[in-house]
Amino acid sequence: MKCVFPGENRLNWTFSKQNFVDTICLRNKREEVMCRSTNQGQNRFLKLFCLLLSVSSEPSFTLDTDNDGLPDDWEIANGRDPLAADYLVSAGGQHTCALDDNGAICWGNPINDRTAVPALINPSAITAGANHTCALDDSGVVCWGRNEAGQTAVPVLNKPSRITAGGDHTCAIDETGVVCWGNNRNGETTIPALKNASQIQAGGDHTCAIDDSGVVCWGDNKYGQSTVPSLLNPTQVSLGRDHTCAIDDTGVVCWGSNRSGKRIVPSLIGVTRVSAGGDHTCSIDDTGIVCWGRNDYDQTSVAASVNPTLVSAGENHTCALDNTGLLCWGLNNYGQTTVSKSLLRIDPDGDGYSSLGNNDAFPLDSSEWLDTDSDGIGNNADDDDDGDGIGDSSDAFPLNSEEQFDTDGDGVGDNEDALPNDASDSVDTDLDGVGDNSDNCLGVSNPNQLNTDGDEAGNACDNDDDNDGTVDSVDQFPLDAGEQVDSDGDGMGNNSDAFPLDASETLDSDGDGIGNNVDIDDDNDGVLDSYDDLPFDATESVDTDSDGIGNNADLDDDNDGLSDLVESSYYGTDPLSADSDGDSYLDGDEIVGGADPRNAADTPLMELNWLLFTGSQGVSGEANE
Repeated sequence: MKCVFPGENRLNWTFSKQNFVDTICLRNKREEVMCRSTNQGQNRFLKLFCLLLSVSSEPSFTLDTDNDGLPDDWEIANGRDPLAADYLVSAGGQHTCALDDNGAICWGNPINDRTAVPALINPSAITAGANHTCALDDSGVVCWGRNEAGQTAVPVLNKPSRITAGGDHTCAIDETGVVCWGNNRNGETTIPALKNASQIQAGGDHTCAIDDSGVVCWGDNKYGQSTVPSLLNPTQVSLGRDHTCAIDDTGVVCWGSNRSGKRIVPSLIGVTRVSAGGDHTCSIDDTGIVCWGRNDYDQTSVAASVNPTLVSAGENHTCALDNTGLLCWGLNNYGQTTVSKSLLRIDPDGDGYSSLGNNDAFPLDSSEWLDTDSDGIGNNADDDDDGDGIGDSSDAFPLNSEEQFDTDGDGVGDNEDALPNDASDSVDTDLDGVGDNSDNCLGVSNPNQLNTDGDEAGNACDNDDDNDGTVDSVDQFPLDAGEQVDSDGDGMGNNSDAFPLDASETLDSDGDGIGNNVDIDDDNDGVLDSYDDLPFDATESVDTDSDGIGNNADLDDDNDGLSDLVESSYYGTDPLSADSDGDSYLDGDEIVGGADPRNAADTPLMELNWLLFTGSQGVSGEANE
């Protein structure tokens, strides 16, 4: 094995020899030797040693060997294993399992307790089979679920590093090599000779491994699923129910059953992952997730994803991990594709902000998680978080580049606020100058807010403005609750019209059946209207002073300032004449002026002038004093 790095200054380190147990030595072209102790096996140590060299040598470049979205150098610096994915998803027969920062979780068909995750200690891998599940943790391999063939009865293992669950069997890689247990009806657990196996995958009734010779398969071969074609430097192998796929230097290669076209690989560019399911296959390439084969449950109808890192094809469903988190699609009869975001925690830097859905702009920096203006500076360090040119300390909306001020203090920026000076309202949908909170016709412009009947809806949007039960479209008096119909079209509603069928008449003041227009005595008081000062008042016919009060009720019929009673009984003046002596002075004025209202020669002029003169002098004198 070689550690090969780009750049002239990088050295090719080659495994040289194993001097003694648990010690690995590497030699480069300069005959420089580096030795390290390991208890994890030769191949795994070499890989890890190459990673250490890659991240410690210059120039640096980013590697993600385990394809978990976390760079190898970051994982090494933070005490994580760069060879084991921190985040995993595995789609089984009718259930799904995942590995996140909280540990392992399973959902879907609960039969045989295949989703009942036992207590695990720092799980590092999880695999869902047809009816059982296995995990790798600090204690070793732990399996649960259906055990009819002994597939969950884990044998004694020596520091296992890989685990895979198939139909009714399970396999692992430990320091001794590949170990398999469970059903062996087709020889799927009968392991052939292998040399330094680095991968192990269990299918329906067959098994495959990658070792120094390439891909080796055994077990059921009814459809040729165990007959490996010629491959060029295979890097990954994946097994379905009865077909097998691998990635080599040419791309994706599949063999075995071709039911539903599951091994007919479409055009792929830069493929990084492949996963074989029941009767479908999925991969990840430069375009994202690509699936083909059976699609009766939409298992190949790929869900929208952002930078996917892992895909897993189950029996009739598919799951993937991407920047938005975990997503599943396909058959959901047991809820196997229903992902509970609340149960998932993907927060590699431990700042409390999950990288699911790109919620953490700095997923590997615990001091930052937001970058509102996308300038590469986290909000905690940025003094202008929204990049609008106004510092956060002066910006009423430091996270909104479109807003800076809030004049009315209602929490809505002036640019967005339709009523920036009204704290009670910020939205004016119909642009009538009245905010939606107060508008009695939301959506219909009515700046006057007219509301005749006083209900919740203004006239502009009310189909019964007077609330009389007759809609405006048929109501001849839409603003008068007392009227709806004008049968004779004379402009007066039937309820008020004394003659609703006679357009020439509307009133009958005396109720004699003759309309006022033709009645010569409208109040039926015996005085013709032409001579009646109050033709609509049967109690009155004369209004001497034309003040609108008939003489019968008027206490001063001539309006001369003296009551009728005083004139007739005290002064002897005419109560029906305002100037009894005809001297052009009202009787009342003459009395006030000290003159005789019955004597035309006696006028109040001198007396009135004297009073006016002395009164003005008195006022002036008081003012001067």
